[in-house]
Amino acid sequence: MKAIFFISALLISSIGYSQTTPPIEWQRPTGGTGEDNITHAWTDASGAIIMCGQSGSNDGDVSGNHGLWDGLFVKLDASGNLVWQKCYGGTAYDGIFSAKPTADNGYIMAGYTSSNNGDVSGNHGGADAWIIKTDNWGVIQWKKCMGGVQSDVFDFVIQTSDGGYLVAGRSNSNDGDLTNNKGMLDGWIVKLDVSGTLQWQKNYGGSKDDYIMQVLQTTDGNYIFTGYTASSDGDLAANYGGNDAWVGKITGTDGSLIWSYQYGGSGDDAMLGLQVSSNNSTIVTAGYTFSPNDYNVTGNHGNGDGWFLALDASSGILTTATCLGGSNEDYLVSIQPTYDKGFVLTATTSSNNGNVSYNTDITQGQLWVIKLNKSLGIDWENTYGGPQYEGAIDAFERNDGYFVASDTYGDGGDVIGYHGVSGRDYWAVKLSNCFIPPVSSAIVSADIPACGSLTNLSVPGGPAYTYQWYKDNAAIAGAVSRVYLATNTGTYTCSVINGGCGTTNAPNSIINKKQKATITPSGTVTKCAADPVNFSANAGSGLSYQWYRGKNPIAGATGRTYSTTIAGKYKVLVSNANTQCTSFSKVTTVIVNCFSLPQNIELNEATASNKVLLINIPNPFQTSTVINYNIPVAYKTAQIRITDFAGKIIKQISLNGTAKGSIDFNSSGMAPGTYLYMLVADGKTLKNEKLLIIQ
Repeated sequence: MKAIFFISALLISSIGYSQTTPPIEWQRPTGGTGEDNITHAWTDASGAIIMCGQSGSNDGDVSGNHGLWDGLFVKLDASGNLVWQKCYGGTAYDGIFSAKPTADNGYIMAGYTSSNNGDVSGNHGGADAWIIKTDNWGVIQWKKCMGGVQSDVFDFVIQTSDGGYLVAGRSNSNDGDLTNNKGMLDGWIVKLDVSGTLQWQKNYGGSKDDYIMQVLQTTDGNYIFTGYTASSDGDLAANYGGNDAWVGKITGTDGSLIWSYQYGGSGDDAMLGLQVSSNNSTIVTAGYTFSPNDYNVTGNHGNGDGWFLALDASSGILTTATCLGGSNEDYLVSIQPTYDKGFVLTATTSSNNGNVSYNTDITQGQLWVIKLNKSLGIDWENTYGGPQYEGAIDAFERNDGYFVASDTYGDGGDVIGYHGVSGRDYWAVKLSNCFIPPVSSAIVSADIPACGSLTNLSVPGGPAYTYQWYKDNAAIAGAVSRVYLATNTGTYTCSVINGGCGTTNAPNSIINKKQKATITPSGTVTKCAADPVNFSANAGSGLSYQWYRGKNPIAGATGRTYSTTIAGKYKVLVSNANTQCTSFSKVTTVIVNCFSLPQNIELNEATASNKVLLINIPNPFQTSTVINYNIPVAYKTAQIRITDFAGKIIKQISLNGTAKGSIDFNSSGMAPGTYLYMLVADGKTLKNEKLLIIQ
């Protein structure tokens, strides 16, 4: 079921990340003179790099092509040297869209095949989804075609906690391995055991095209997926317009749908990348939006923007959404976790404004890499590429920097060694970790007062960074982490060392001036209703005041003194224009213990101890009044009830056992109008009165 949710923008500043960005340590185009289209990349524990896709080449770095397009798998070592490559397929069109290392040091690959010869057998017709298990050198151990007579594709594969595999993609078939197609393309998820035997499979979606692009296993043994959909029926609720971003959760036992949500605007929206936060509380997804600023989309910079979502991991409810990009087209493609509990995003951008600080190729589009910290603010961002188009694929943080994968259409700029004539090459890029670390991340800027509290000083982190904080140029013993909590006045700096590179951030001056706030009289003041209480606060240069009754500020009560006749709990907020520090005073409680009544109340009713009393002053009122009461008999329980004229109880206040007293009443949540209020003791109504709330 779809609902409209409050979306708060991420705190991404356009000036908060003007920092040195990692340079290219090495780069390598891989391919031949034909079309070599990378679709997925990964890095393993040894730092080796694997890339997969489809290739129409049979020269250069590519050999063994079976005809037309083959699935091409490439393995590089940690320095970018080619270890081995293999083509998988037959004489028709074949491709590998996802590949991962496996627990037995082999690889699992998933994609599609239109062939039924060469490496392929058992094709059901048309394009089949295809999964291949190999050893560490790419030798096929087993393979499987899955699908029906229509087009079926696997887009993503993971190894699951039980050693088996989960494969996700799309299907147009309703025969062979598939049943219950919901119409056109369905999202499709298949669970296999470690030997490739089918355990269960399900398709998801509605009567229009639905795509599942990525899937992850969660700590509870279930799975989440992301993609996009044009449907508004079946497993989907009402569509916002065009394609919507789609996120769902299914059970690990049989793939039953737990929840499914769409997010987007009136244009086309999609999610392509998927991760879960380090504490498993938040799902984060990356994709794109072509919607104007409507529905779930705000802050679109123009044309297509990269779109980043954060959702509650248990419910799938959207908590945060932001657009990343500039005035031209921008696409987020991948999101991966980083050492400091942040994320690295890959994108393709044609912009040179907004969040994109530098781009030499706005006519074609360049690879764009964005580093987010754990608060989802930008640590740094940069573009890489040449004068031709670069299509982003994946980025990963390693102990020695970042590995980024893209494709490229030609030499020039950052690209050297392109093999193609008019097609694409795989492009592997290693970003150095020996770049000047960013300076202070502006959590605290110069001369911000601490006002007596802990002040969180921070510099962005990295895998190999070391830190030393200084106060007034003297090293602080033990202050060697990325974050330092400052409590004393002084000038603070941090020396950040990153391999052979290092920097000291600009000084942050902390002025620790706690603001004083006092209230006179203090404690508890007992009075009769008509008697005023005259409050005063402490005086000083640059001070301003706001008086409060309970939790609410009193309109117009902004002087150093304040006078009242109303019972309640009072405090004053003192603000200092010189230091920007503020402080609340302690609370003074005003209690009414005798009654001073309006003239329309008979004297004998107010003074006789054996008479029931129930009045409120003032009446009528806007937001608050004081209800005075007298109960001349002993009772076990008593309440003041406020009802409408139909007798529906709006509010009920339990009394504290005293025979008479006063109650502060606040009309929060009640519409202006006339109500009844009554004094009830042991279930018996003693007195009724009218209560008038005015605008």
